[in-house]
Amino acid sequence: MDNLDVSITGQDTICINFTTTVAPTSGGTWTSINPNIATVTNNGVVTGLSSGTAMLYFTSNTTGCSSENINITVRENVDLTISGPNEIGIGETTTVVSGTSGTWLSSGPAIASVDNNGIVTGN
Repeated sequence: MDNLDVSITGQDTICINFTTTVAPTSGGTWTSINPNIATVTNNGVVTGLSSGTAMLYFTSNTTGCSSENINITVRENVDLTISGPNEIGIGETTTVVSGTSGTWLSSGPAIASVDNNGIVTGN
């Protein structure tokens, strides 16, 4: 095997239907040894399809040599439910529930915040 410089430029662990990126993004062909777990485009975009570990390698167009394998872990998505109203006003609350343990984080904390108990407050 040639010593091609390949790397995971995004996350090395993703959920089903999420993406991450690997490099290089040109000059060859990416291949997933486990395409039922994750696919990869020649632009280096990896998409998770089912839980497990997908091994990827890159083949150079110039030399025809391939890189060592790199691994991307794909995890099951977390099931979430709302146990209260799905629309709230400023100062009102609702609760989100997950079947697994973890940390809650709002992607829009100026709009709604969430505490570690899943209590969402409209801001």
